[in-house]
Amino acid sequence: MHIDTVFAALPEFLPAEPSLFMRSLLDSLAESTPLNSSAARNHSPASLDHAISSLQGLYREFARVVEPLQKRSDAYKRRLDAWGVWQQYSPVELPITPKRALQPLCGIVHTYPEIQTALQQGIVPENIVFRSAWKFIAWRYGHRAVYEGDIASPRFAEDTRATFLQVLALKPLRKYDDEFPATMPITLKGRLLGGTWAKYVAAQHEIEQCRSKTMQGVYAVKQDIVRFSEELVRKERILRTEDLWNNSLEDLLAYLR
Repeated sequence: MHIDTVFAALPEFLPAEPSLFMRSLLDSLAESTPLNSSAARNHSPASLDHAISSLQGLYREFARVVEPLQKRSDAYKRRLDAWGVWQQYSPVELPITPKRALQPLCGIVHTYPEIQTALQQGIVPENIVFRSAWKFIAWRYGHRAVYEGDIASPRFAEDTRATFLQVLALKPLRKYDDEFPATMPITLKGRLLGGTWAKYVAAQHEIEQCRSKTMQGVYAVKQDIVRFSEELVRKERILRTEDLWNNSLEDLLAYLR
């Protein structure tokens, strides 16, 4: 399976139009040239090219681990679809996506609409309910993002204004949506295939755990890349560090020469 296909199968992983940096990273991952294994294992990059090698290692290892899990879970889903029972199972059992992780904040905003002005400015409001929820989400999901596979996407803890604007754009859940999702009644056939559903759910949770761990590493390497890019700004090769993501890997490394 091509590495692009592996990532495309992950929900909310890559945007429809990834940044130029990410597109060039995907191209480099598709090549058969082996990477420097020490760069992939040790997160202590001393230069931009070392940081990029670390990033390549993280993504390639992620794809290697996730691909068989995807194939296995896809096989379970095809079986459940073929027997016509897929819609009978509750999606609440599946892992929380990055977007769903923000849903509690959306509910708080609709309960306390007076905090919207602060959120639009990227300010954590004084409201203790929101502050407590945000503190937990920043701790648990701060290294995550919607379309997080593209390193250019701001992580939740990295850009609070962008994160809060995403929260404001969400639609609140109807009462009890999480507790009683709209699913079909479980038939006898659905009960007999419950073991297959359980295996599908378990595979999805394995994928999520691997994804979260990988994004922790990606977030750390991203900060290194941004730090090393300050030299490119000093050399006037790029105007701002944000312009990093509008360049390919090859261009960035060429700028350092």
